[in-house]
Amino acid sequence: MRYPKKLTVLQMSFLALAAVLNIAGANLALLIRIPLYLDTLGTFLAAILFGPFYGMVPGFLSGILTGMTTDIYSLFYLPVQLLTGLTAGLFFYEKSFRNGKYRIPLYAFVVTLPGTIVSSCITAFLFGGITSSGSTVMVQLFHHLGLNLTVSVFCVQLVTDFIDRTVMLALSLTVLHVLPVSVLTVLKKETVLMDRYSKITNKNKREIVLLKALPCAWGKCRFCDYIEDNSRDRESMITLNRDVLSHVTGEFGVLEVINSGSCFELPKETLTDIRTVVREKHIQKLFFEAHWIYRSRLDEMREFFGIPIVYKTGAETFDYHFREHYLNKHADFRDAEELSRYFDSPCLMVGIQGQTKEMIQNDIRLLKQFFKLGTINVFTNNSTDVKRDEELVKWFLEEYRELEHDPSIEVLYENTDFGVGD
Repeated sequence: MRYPKKLTVLQMSFLALAAVLNIAGANLALLIRIPLYLDTLGTFLAAILFGPFYGMVPGFLSGILTGMTTDIYSLFYLPVQLLTGLTAGLFFYEKSFRNGKYRIPLYAFVVTLPGTIVSSCITAFLFGGITSSGSTVMVQLFHHLGLNLTVSVFCVQLVTDFIDRTVMLALSLTVLHVLPVSVLTVLKKETVLMDRYSKITNKNKREIVLLKALPCAWGKCRFCDYIEDNSRDRESMITLNRDVLSHVTGEFGVLEVINSGSCFELPKETLTDIRTVVREKHIQKLFFEAHWIYRSRLDEMREFFGIPIVYKTGAETFDYHFREHYLNKHADFRDAEELSRYFDSPCLMVGIQGQTKEMIQNDIRLLKQFFKLGTINVFTNNSTDVKRDEELVKWFLEEYRELEHDPSIEVLYENTDFGVGD
């Protein structure tokens, strides 16, 4: 799963608001002395929107501030707040809550259990079962009826925590449901222009957009972690893609559309939006990318859009054994000639440990022989176990410097050289 690396000012402001929601809920529960805590609404909201790391931030802030102002016990239960934010982020980040199939009690229990274990230990061993919570009365009642103190604390804590987390999760989902999708999109990604829209002005001038799509149909390439940009939240995807497409001007009459997978995995609504942009902005040519497994469906897109489409495909290498048995590409074409029957522009990778100079030389020779266009990606290390060969990269950059001036081949030294992605 791909979690946010840094937040915008708007998103950080939302984390502060989430902490305030936690504080308000905690003080309300303390005031009316109910056996619930009401201090995780902001935590759930942050975890769902931003993932586990930032999901811990509201709980940390609210625990510190509440402990310093109205309830000293909050300081001691900080680990519980952090664990709740972490667990909620791991389970709920980028999940779709709009399809009605999400079983709130089940997932509330999953989030509850780790925190309950920790909080029970704190309550029993640090405070002897007596805290500021309204559940203290129930703990003492069970203990006086003969139950072991730790067992009493755990039983009461499990029940009250579960009810509390269920209520807070349901409330947080209600909040997210009533918020306009456009607001959620802005919260999740404020700077659309920064990494989802760009212009390529050196070779084959065109505009380029990076859109979100459903999970890659293959999704098992050994070297790839781009698929973490995919999603199953169709409504959010459609809205985000629509925002990105709104920046297309038609300046060059050519548009490249990429996503972390194949164009056939874009939502149908997004494809319709692209067609609208093509017509309104007088786009004359499209660039799409598709996996080898879609080779028999390429004409579907041509018929749908009614303009020429240049199809890219991630061939990675023409060396069959390295491509299929090491990279696990699941593209079983036997040679460049077979690939050229379907696709216009292969994307090759260089600089991977296990590659040889001879393999790269042969790949580039075949690229020039069978294709009018091509892209060469210099591999950069990512979260997979495939590693970059620095000596091979150094050799390639020296040996093929002339590719900088070859109008038919684009060389990407970094994944973001087209101006999109992160």
